[in-house]
Amino acid sequence: MKMFSKRSKGQVIVMFAGVVATLLAAVALGTDVAVMYLNWARMQKAADIAVLSGAGNLKQGNSSATNTCTSYLTSNGINTSTEILSACAVSTTTQPNDTVKVSLTRTVPTIFGRVVDVYSGVIKVSAAAQIQPPGGAGGPAGHLIPLGYACAAPCGLAPGDNIVLPGESGGPPGSYKLSPGNWGGLTYPSQNDNGVPQFKAAVTNGYTAGTIFTGTSSGVVANTGSYINSSGQAGLNARYNAGTQGPTGPYSSSDPRIIQIPLVASWPSGSGVVNVTGFVSAVLIPDGHGTYYAKIADVELADTQPNPNAPNTGTYRAVLLQ
Repeated sequence: MKMFSKRSKGQVIVMFAGVVATLLAAVALGTDVAVMYLNWARMQKAADIAVLSGAGNLKQGNSSATNTCTSYLTSNGINTSTEILSACAVSTTTQPNDTVKVSLTRTVPTIFGRVVDVYSGVIKVSAAAQIQPPGGAGGPAGHLIPLGYACAAPCGLAPGDNIVLPGESGGPPGSYKLSPGNWGGLTYPSQNDNGVPQFKAAVTNGYTAGTIFTGTSSGVVANTGSYINSSGQAGLNARYNAGTQGPTGPYSSSDPRIIQIPLVASWPSGSGVVNVTGFVSAVLIPDGHGTYYAKIADVELADTQPNPNAPNTGTYRAVLLQ
């Protein structure tokens, strides 16, 4: 019995030593894996931020987009001399020059892996972001107003173009894309805008009850009330007085002077359903005689639903693709 007991104790010690060695090896492996994952996560985040920022500057030119992308890589801990696999570049996904891409690589030394002759691991990440026109608009920010323009999108709109608004009699300075005869009132689902104070409030507050999509599925109808011009102008005046945004960028996505305007294929005779063909974002600008015109603004708004297949209206939002 004593011999058996001594032999058992020896076996337990050997087994315990084996278990401890296995646990230590697992901890060592886990440590190296954790370090590799931490580096991967940081690099992927840096790549995502860089391409989104770069895509947001595509309308200022390809060089602006790639320079912005590279700058964000540097500010987020990427060594642009040794860790660039494919430099920030502009490419085409749907529309010409609508995407910014980058690929990164990093060699991460191991801590415990060198015990088994594994001295480092290589991490590779890539990211791409595309600017997409809005296929839907409306939401808590209240940028979408119940004033639309007859324009078979894309209708040649671009950031910087001027649009005539209700009440405007002299026209904005220079040329403008959409004249007074193009605009009209709209009624969105679950929105009470039938009347002078109601329509003014609808313009002032914007549509917050949900998202309006392109096409006819959202059930947007033409509002033919005689109060559209005066109430629309009063609502725009309230928005302007509540904001601080100037006529030039950078534009604040939370300022009430930034409005979203739906485009419609045509105006029906009467209050029929309209076919929404797209959306533009614009900034309110005083015209010098008590009314306002709007300039299409290169601004990304959270209350839009990007869609790569939506019409090109001059308004975009950067979206991460990978």
